[in-house]
Amino acid sequence: MARPARSTAEPTPVDQPISSLTPDRRGRYVVRFTATDTELQTASCEVVVQATPAPPVAICPERIETTPLSMVAVTGMADVDVDVASYGWALTRTPVGSSADPPSPMNEATTGFTPDLAGDYLLTFSFVDVTAAPHPA
Repeated sequence: MARPARSTAEPTPVDQPISSLTPDRRGRYVVRFTATDTELQTASCEVVVQATPAPPVAICPERIETTPLSMVAVTGMADVDVDVASYGWALTRTPVGSSADPPSPMNEATTGFTPDLAGDYLLTFSFVDVTAAPHPA
């Protein structure tokens, strides 16, 4: 079987006439089927499966509770089948009267944020995979 780099996908079961393959990376998979009859005559064929890119998923905490002037660490994750080229954090909503600084660092998966007033703040996490446009959470 041929498969993309870093793939661990295997057809299952491997010894039955009906088998399935779940691609775990985008790219080209080649699966060979071989049939053997009772006289040990064989025939085989190959099936090419072209796996298209999976849609990216940004994963970040739903809610974090803290007190004003207490720094919190926040981690976002990118669930993609390619490598991440860059991350981004932004402070997109603050309570009235807040002058809180944006998350820092703004370009890492894990950032720190210090709210300056009680209330709801909205941090937005995004990432760019090496082959696509930004994916906001």
